[in-house]
Amino acid sequence: MDDATRAAWRRHLGEDADPDALRAELAAGTLGEAFAATAARRPDAPALEIDGTPATHGELDGRAARLGGFLRSCGVGAGDRVLLCAPTSLELVVAYLGILRIGATAMPCDAALTASELAHLLEDGEPVAAFVAPAARERLAEAGDVETVVTMDDVAALDGEPVAPEPDPGPAMLAYTSGTTGAPKGVPLTQANVLASTRAVVRAWRWSGDDVLVHALPLSHQHGLSGVHISLLCGARAVILSRFDPATLTGAIAAHRATVLFAVPAMYERLDAWDGIAAADLASLRVAVSGSAPLSPALAERVER
Repeated sequence: MDDATRAAWRRHLGEDADPDALRAELAAGTLGEAFAATAARRPDAPALEIDGTPATHGELDGRAARLGGFLRSCGVGAGDRVLLCAPTSLELVVAYLGILRIGATAMPCDAALTASELAHLLEDGEPVAAFVAPAARERLAEAGDVETVVTMDDVAALDGEPVAPEPDPGPAMLAYTSGTTGAPKGVPLTQANVLASTRAVVRAWRWSGDDVLVHALPLSHQHGLSGVHISLLCGARAVILSRFDPATLTGAIAAHRATVLFAVPAMYERLDAWDGIAAADLASLRVAVSGSAPLSPALAERVER
């Protein structure tokens, strides 16, 4: 850390703060271990609800342990890459957590990718296994060969020998860029990368186990997936919608007394233009986050009002 960065940290945290120690604390451990520790502490607390399907922290931890055991029985190990190509669902989260559990590397992607787009990911990322939506299986087969392919309809039935979190994992994920200036490029995110950024957000926004997040962002993207990370680290709850609709989103905020909202500028534009926004009950919100694209000052002012 250079002197300028160190000085900025101390101005923000106080003169007695040690930014190097804080950085080490934020990045310590693994995602699998951190999520398992939360589940042990709050097994019966609600963790996720996706399109009305709920799961507690303990249930997710148990399912991740068994799915990780299934992957190991297929020969998947730490550092191996596993493709995730499916829409937002609880099964997608379970598959993701099982991948992290054994220290493998998740490759999340849009479920609507074409066969040629999937072929690029297979050639570049070389996944040894894949979890796919039933509608994507044929496109994946056309794209190339993957040794182990599981459809999301079959995830609930997977029941391998439960495994403990891998203490020496590979990168958490291989995240692909949007490809606006060329072919999408795989960006490896280490366990420390994801843990540090997640814990920093928890500190900055004073997230606690009492917070409830609502969002309608895809879990194939870092913005939406970060809500899962935060909830599983804090023992909090996330209510996730697979499709965005102003009435449904604001209804979920009111029904669950949500304290945090994640959205992108396009969603805020639609909320601002929606006829029902004036009557929506948003009083429980304490933080509204905009990400993934620039938020114009004019829209920010309208959203604040």
